[in-house]
Amino acid sequence: MRTRSLLHILAEIQERPWAITQAAMETILGIVERAPVDVEAVAARIGKPLENTGGRVEMHGSVAVLGVEGPLFRYASIFTEISGASSIENLSRDFRAAVDNPNVAQIVLNVNSPGGQVDGINEFADQIRAGAAKKPVIAYVDGLAASGGYWLAAAASRIVANESAFLGSIGVVVSVTDNRDAQERQGIRRHEIVSSQSPLKRTDIRTDEGRAQLSAIADSLADLFIGRVAQFRGTTADRVISDFGRGAILPARQSIAAGMADSLGSFEPLIAGLAAERAARPIPFPFSAAAPAASLSQEAPMPDPQRTDPPAPAAPPAATAAPTPTPAPAPAVANPAPVDPVAADRQRITAILNCEEAQGRENLARTLALETHHDVDTVKRILKTAPAAAAAPAPAANALEAEMARLKNPTVGLGTADQDTPAAEAERVLAFVSPARRFKAS
Repeated sequence: MRTRSLLHILAEIQERPWAITQAAMETILGIVERAPVDVEAVAARIGKPLENTGGRVEMHGSVAVLGVEGPLFRYASIFTEISGASSIENLSRDFRAAVDNPNVAQIVLNVNSPGGQVDGINEFADQIRAGAAKKPVIAYVDGLAASGGYWLAAAASRIVANESAFLGSIGVVVSVTDNRDAQERQGIRRHEIVSSQSPLKRTDIRTDEGRAQLSAIADSLADLFIGRVAQFRGTTADRVISDFGRGAILPARQSIAAGMADSLGSFEPLIAGLAAERAARPIPFPFSAAAPAASLSQEAPMPDPQRTDPPAPAAPPAATAAPTPTPAPAPAVANPAPVDPVAADRQRITAILNCEEAQGRENLARTLALETHHDVDTVKRILKTAPAAAAAPAPAANALEAEMARLKNPTVGLGTADQDTPAAEAERVLAFVSPARRFKAS
């Protein structure tokens, strides 16, 4: 008997739109539809990961590497554990932990995925773009970044692809299994009565109206997908439709030429380059108190030893509202000036140490500025909640100084002018000589 996990996956395939390659979808269907498999028994044989030991994050010095591998599902399950799939639930949790960890300086998304369920991918892509405003986030395409996998990669600050990698497959698929003929041959007849107020509740894929209804759903989600990629990559929806493969996957070099990725590279040199860049960054102190605060909503491109062409400019932050089903072509985005990360860090620290909220909380402000990656607004909110240091009491009065101030200074000198003559001085000396011994002139 099939376990509930496989039945859940089959229901997800039939009821949810997917941003996934055809081959990956067929593989998933083959796993679910082949001879009955007891997934719980398989999991018991191969073992399960120890609880509370983290997810797919590996630390390489100060670089956190998050694996985005295999088909993408909204929630974690035994099926995702034993099939090499990834869940948006776990990826989102691990990515948030990397962003919040002060020991993590850069984040690399190691992408090798054919895509997966649309459900959750848009939200996680927005989370990636928001994280890239706090720390550099680089997507490295190890083999394949297709459909939903490319959606996530596009949200990073920059995409580096292995020369043998493929990117693209931008689009949405609605998969429907119609097994009514097979059921009828087995003598199974299913009858459903749909409320008259809801004629579209049961879509019949065999009718033109049913196919049009499902096509409208796919087109609406594809518009969201295309609009997000355009925003992340700093281009227009029309250019994504015309130049980004039109639903096909493209080799790495062709993807770079189209603007879908930024450079070629290999994993180890990329990690080494990020670590070297971090080590070479000078400590931003001292600095000018007059330096203005800077926004870190855009990250500067990171070094790549294997770069073959200049990097594309950093994409603007993702919009908080989803685009409409049929968005109008967006105007061309001007190339933003590159941001110097060292100067930006100095400006951030200056703004923190000189903000109004830091008064009376100087030690806390200095710690948040120099030992964390929080932006200025976040630090201000933290400082507001911290108690200010009590004002130092006035120094006690010095009793000796008070008494000295009360006494008058003694008069120093010989006296008046008539007492400061040679004759007067002689009289003062003779006062110590007896009269008998005084010499008197004749």
